[in-house]
Amino acid sequence: PEVKRALHVGDIKFSWVNLTVNTELAPDFLSSSKPLFEELLEHYRVLAYCGQLDQMLPCAFSSELYRTWHWNESGQFLAALRLPFMYNNKLAGYYKSGGGLTWAVIRGAGHMVPLDRPAAAQRLVTQWTHRWALTTSRSMLDPGRLMELITNSTVSMVANSTVLANSTEPSVYL
Repeated sequence: PEVKRALHVGDIKFSWVNLTVNTELAPDFLSSSKPLFEELLEHYRVLAYCGQLDQMLPCAFSSELYRTWHWNESGQFLAALRLPFMYNNKLAGYYKSGGGLTWAVIRGAGHMVPLDRPAAAQRLVTQWTHRWALTTSRSMLDPGRLMELITNSTVSMVANSTVLANSTEPSVYL
């Protein structure tokens, strides 16, 4: 109820899938929105995010798409570094920001990021809309920070290799 009040949507019933919207957008399915986003970026900030595990619209595809967009400050986005996005002192994903475009990858999320990682998604959108820094206040060169990232990465690598070692499927490396 408090979210509906905050969004001023009244008593509208929420649904993750809206067939009316799908029907209306179907003819537009293969149309490129690139010119629209390029025009938006000339005047507004844009936040785009994807789930690391999204198989409908993979992050790698999105990343390459954004590199083809041209607007006055696109060079700033292309030159920007990918930085960690932290939530509750844990690595929640990565982001890159420059020239008005912020692009984030949320770890462990699929196509429906707010459904898969609601807290991290809310934090990302809240920080971005309030123009708060998305980076952690701790320096990436802080020895404690480096050890935490190495430990988290090592645990993740060991877990993934254990899954691969116990799998009957052939290993595929991308």
